Amino acid sequence: MVLLLPLVFLLIEARGAGVGTVTSLIFRPLTGQLLWNTVRLTVVVTALCAVIGTGAAWLVERTDLPGRRIWAVLLVVPLAIPDFVISFGWASLSTDISGFRGAVLVMTLSVYPLVYLPVAASLRNADPAWKRSR
Repeated sequence: MVLLLPLVFLLIEARGAGVGTVTSLIFRPLTGQLLWNTVRLTVVVTALCAVIGTGAAWLVERTDLPGRRIWAVLLVVPLAIPDFVISFGWASLSTDISGFRGAVLVMTLSVYPLVYLPVAASLRNADPAWKRSR
């Protein structure tokens, strides 16, 4: 029920603004541009996270990577850091980390563990004959 509160608030505010105002805001060119940027960011970050998360899981679970237990812990550290701390940290490193490329970099390196963890668990529980490649 609590999850519906933002939607209810939005609908109440939209009703108060009037149909004409809401329609003009929704169908302005900026809304389409923002939607396109969101879709583009989602596709690129998802693809990069799939590659990085799967590759990292393969290295940790299926190879004789030196210090693989340490790598298994270090690879999930981004999940323990709040998003605002991550974004502030990246932004403070360089002013070049901005725009679409900056968002892709920061988001990819923040959320790839969401792919790494289930892939690593699947590889860990897979057929032992496939356990390690040498």
